[in-house]
Amino acid sequence: HLRGGLRGDYQSGWGIRLSPRLAGVLDWRGFLFRAGAGIFVYDVPSEVIVSVLEKDGMHLKEFRNFGVPLIPTGTSPSVTLPQVRVRVSPDVTRPADLLAAASVQRRLRHVSPAAEYTWTRGRHLLGSRRLPDGSGWSDVLESNRSAERHRLRTRLAFTWKAQTFTAQYEWLRSRDDVDGPFSFPEHQEDLRSEWAFSSAIPRHVFTLVGNLRFPGAVSVTLTDTWRGPAPYNITTGMDLAGNALYNDRGGRARNTGQGPPYQSLSLFAHRRIVLPNLLAGPPRTICLDLGVHLDNLLGHRNLLNVGPIAGSGTFGLPLAGLPGRSVRLSFSFN
Repeated sequence: HLRGGLRGDYQSGWGIRLSPRLAGVLDWRGFLFRAGAGIFVYDVPSEVIVSVLEKDGMHLKEFRNFGVPLIPTGTSPSVTLPQVRVRVSPDVTRPADLLAAASVQRRLRHVSPAAEYTWTRGRHLLGSRRLPDGSGWSDVLESNRSAERHRLRTRLAFTWKAQTFTAQYEWLRSRDDVDGPFSFPEHQEDLRSEWAFSSAIPRHVFTLVGNLRFPGAVSVTLTDTWRGPAPYNITTGMDLAGNALYNDRGGRARNTGQGPPYQSLSLFAHRRIVLPNLLAGPPRTICLDLGVHLDNLLGHRNLLNVGPIAGSGTFGLPLAGLPGRSVRLSFSFN
C-alpha cells in the first residue's frame, strides 16, 4: 500500500505552508515493513506572539540593570536603566520538520520483534538575539535555528495467553542550536558555536511494560522506565558581554553538563464488579470500577535539574525533583 498527499497549514498573519507526505506499507512473508517521509509544519505558539506584544515597547515597558554590581544597603547611586524591546525579524517563518522513518516488524506466534529508525531535521526554529539599538537593547525573534535528531527504537513483545510483556530500548542522538523562542546564544554574532547536544534529551531510554490479567476480572499494568543522563548548560553566572543575559560559559561548549538519570516504576490495578440490578424497570447492567495507581513505587529520587553555575555553592547540587512515591485510589459507577 502506498499513500501520498499534500497538506496546507494556514495561520493568521503567517500565511499558508504546503507540506508533501508519502508513506508506504509492505507485508511480505510475515514481515511488516513501513516507511514514510514528509514535512510537518508548526504554528508559531500564541504565547510567543503575546510575549512579543507585551515587550515591543508600545504596550508595556521593561527596564533592567546592565553590568551593575550589587549595591550595599543605604547607598543610592545614579544608574541608567536601558530599555529592552522585543521585535520580530522581518524574515521570520513558521517552523517545520523534515522527517523520514522506516520500520520492520516480524510476526511470530508468541514473540513480536520490531525496530524503527527516525531521522528529523528541524528548520526555521525560533530563537532570540539581543542586539544594541542606540537607546538600549532589542531582543530580535528569529527563525534561523535548526535541529537534527536520530532515533533508533527496538521493541520485543511477548504474549502468552492473556499476559503481555514488552521491552523497549531507544537510542537518541539529538543536536540543535537553540533552547526555545526566547533563548539567547552566548555570543550574539556566533550562532555556529551553539550547535551541541540538545538540552534535557537523554541518549538512552529503556522501558519494560507488563499487562497482566488475573482471575476475578483483575488487571494489572506495570511500567518501569529508565532514562540516562541528559545534557544541560553550564554557565559562570557572569555578564562579560554587558547585556544582562548572564549566559557566559567560560570557554565551555553548550550543554557540556550531564544531569542525573531517571527511573520510575508505576503500577495500575483495576477490577470491575458487576452489581445486582435493584432498580425497577428493564434489566440494566450496573458495574463498579475500582482502581489503584501507584507512581514511583520504589521511591527513586528523580531530580529535575541541578545547579548550572560553575563555582557557585549550588553547582551540581539538586534544585528541584519529581514527586516521590504516591498512591491514588478511584472508583466509578457505570
